[in-house]
Amino acid sequence: MDFSFFDENPDANIDQFTTEELLVIKKPPVEAPTFTLNLTPGEEDYLDERFICFGYRYKYADNQYSATSQFSEPAFAPKPFQFSAESFLNEGMVNSKNQAIITYNSGGPLVVGVDLLFKESGNSIIKVIQKLDKQQEGLADNTDYTFAFNSNKIFTVLPDSQLLRLFDNVPRFAQAQTVMGNRLVYGNYVDGYDLKDRNGSLTRLEYTADLLSSEISIDSLSTALSSFTFTIDGSVAVPDSKLTIDFAGAELTVGSEISIEFSLTHHSFSNTASPTDVPVENSGTSIVTFSYILPSTFATIHDLATSTDFINRVGTAVNIKPVFDAVNPTSCSGTTFTDNYNCTITPVLDSSTTPTWTKFASGQSADGQPILIGSSLGSDNLELTMLAMRRVNNTTTPTLNAYEYFSMSLVSATIASSPSSLSLHSNRNYEVGIIYMDEFNRSTTALVSEFNSVNIPKKSNIFVPTEGFI
Repeated sequence: MDFSFFDENPDANIDQFTTEELLVIKKPPVEAPTFTLNLTPGEEDYLDERFICFGYRYKYADNQYSATSQFSEPAFAPKPFQFSAESFLNEGMVNSKNQAIITYNSGGPLVVGVDLLFKESGNSIIKVIQKLDKQQEGLADNTDYTFAFNSNKIFTVLPDSQLLRLFDNVPRFAQAQTVMGNRLVYGNYVDGYDLKDRNGSLTRLEYTADLLSSEISIDSLSTALSSFTFTIDGSVAVPDSKLTIDFAGAELTVGSEISIEFSLTHHSFSNTASPTDVPVENSGTSIVTFSYILPSTFATIHDLATSTDFINRVGTAVNIKPVFDAVNPTSCSGTTFTDNYNCTITPVLDSSTTPTWTKFASGQSADGQPILIGSSLGSDNLELTMLAMRRVNNTTTPTLNAYEYFSMSLVSATIASSPSSLSLHSNRNYEVGIIYMDEFNRSTTALVSEFNSVNIPKKSNIFVPTEGFI
């Protein structure tokens, strides 16, 4: 045991350490990490046909690790149902997303590192996505952070025993502790909890299970394209560079997913300093996608457009990645709509006079601006204005700038009331249990009630579950 925390010069004869520092048990993450799914261009689709669940664990001093957190639900969002008469399979049962944005908590002041983990459904192997050192990463205590998972790299594997290490089975209190052989032994200890309610009476498990479901609904939204005048290099009017989406009649309820997809096509170049010195090739056409799951219910589209969460997902001057950086991650490692847009654009174009033109920064009137959000009180419209791309002849010391402008076409915008596409097999019985846990994830067995089962009838095969038990 590390006794370095004992102070040789205690303050007022009181050692400056906490109870948790003395405990043998190491506090694990209490909850599973959460995640959102994105479709990012140019990435290998590691999530394509895999049902991946995410978890994490804490690293403490002296290389001591906590038990793993609970694992998340599978990071899988299937494409629309597509039955094949040839294979008799649902060929839409592949992941429509290729990137997961994992949200985890950095843990308390005793935590020195975080291991992000994942496992495939039906497989007992736990793999390490990334080992994060709190000090090196600049992670504050007890703070939520995100990590973008989309890699097909070789991962470190944890021992099989870690899969069943749901918690450290350490007594709550003990009067004696010693080591026999290589085992830690306790005497005269208190283990477990009495299951009593707030009044001191034994807990009565009298819950019932019932099915609450909603019909799957995906509605198309009306869209329109219009011209926008960019002022990042003089004044250039570009047709079909502003997208307007009409949300009239759409219900902006929590959990709904807004999806936008369009073709982005090169329109023109400008170079006011040297009008003839522009690339001889262009970025052509690429597909840009964006999806957003509503974190709460909004009364109007203006409320959604001005919410902090939506603005951050589209991108701000603070949270978007740079288009070009010789050392640090760029837009293709970002998670915002703006990052996705910038990443799809061709990195380097040929020139007739300079060696190449490299994409460097984007904006409407200045470098580093995000996609512009527009909405008005009383209107059902959401406006999204795209970006011009600045290209330079030399990324170290640019002397020439050429700006590339783009138009949109083939726009599709939908809102789905059931974005997760979760389902339960029909014509099945399901049984619900309750597990009680303490702050160290020490858990009871699954506790059941007499009326804890529910049947999913065949007629429910067009619905998705919305609730658990009541």
